Amino acid sequence: MDYQFSTNSTYRRGVSALSHPIIKTHYEVNNQLRVMQASSLDNIIRFETTCRHMKDHTFDNVDNIVNFLSKYSALSGFKRIVVSVCAGIAETELHSEEMCICLDVDKRSFYSSHFALKFLLSKKGNNIIYHKHDMSVCLYSLLQVIKQSTKLQLVILFQHPCPTKNLHKLSIASSDCFKALSESMVESVHYVYDWHSYPLKKCWNYDSLHTVITAECSPPILESIEFTSQRSISEMTANQVQHPVCGLVPRVGWAALKNGIEMSFSVIRKV
Repeated sequence: MDYQFSTNSTYRRGVSALSHPIIKTHYEVNNQLRVMQASSLDNIIRFETTCRHMKDHTFDNVDNIVNFLSKYSALSGFKRIVVSVCAGIAETELHSEEMCICLDVDKRSFYSSHFALKFLLSKKGNNIIYHKHDMSVCLYSLLQVIKQSTKLQLVILFQHPCPTKNLHKLSIASSDCFKALSESMVESVHYVYDWHSYPLKKCWNYDSLHTVITAECSPPILESIEFTSQRSISEMTANQVQHPVCGLVPRVGWAALKNGIEMSFSVIRKV
């Protein structure tokens, strides 16, 4: 936090890594807890039970996802499903109106996202499914099961993949998605990433990300798909993002904190 407000900081001033709705309702939540504790110990026990249930509710089996979707009455209201790979806390997805299946290996991030959705955000929706899944393990098979069980179009989102870790996993996951794209199982694949002019700040650029995501892809599949040009979806001081998948959404979380530009490009099938 000290570095964020220092003179040589590369972060935006006056912006927190937590989303604006979370900051806005921080005191409201604390007051709610104090009222609950003052009124009844049972309320606190029920609150803690709810939190434990949220943490345990993250799916770790694809059969549980299929079972949930088969009983989800509102699914017919969606035209497609967004599969968000390495979703983290899923702050952009929380502000989306799309049906999202968020994949990650970090249950702590999912718990934070569950908590924000239930207690902190003004939007009360149930369009988010959390699935604990390593993106480099059988992602193609997972997409195949979701497609077969829902019959809906699938869109893949790589939202801010880390430029310093798990690059081989990103290559494998992208290869699986491109294979699914070439077979018309997936409608499109989208990458959103930060770009910064500061030379010592580690960020993606189009060429470096393109090199990583195509590293494990076979030539026939690469010949059947095409990459769009990169474009800016949020300028340095902007508070909103013209997201390629979610539309116009608030710029929140680390994307808002980092003093940079958000970029995007897409991968589609050749006509």
